[in-house]
Amino acid sequence: MKEDALQSEGLGREDSKEGNLRREDTQIESLQIEELQRELSVLMQEMLLKHQESDAEIFRIWWEEEGREERYFSLQR
Repeated sequence: MKEDALQSEGLGREDSKEGNLRREDTQIESLQIEELQRELSVLMQEMLLKHQESDAEIFRIWWEEEGREERYFSLQR
């Protein structure tokens, strides 16, 4: 009986640890998502500003050849 109680207590601790790890993982994922959203927002702002300030060819070079288009679509995933 005493052993069963000790085992139950030990299992409860393990469940608690697993729950804490899952919460930490969720918090980390949330922070990573927020960072990616900020990066996407900054890129979109840069894109709009560059589009307004540049002619079409300069914008195309900036967008396509400097890798911003690829980064934009990778952030969309």
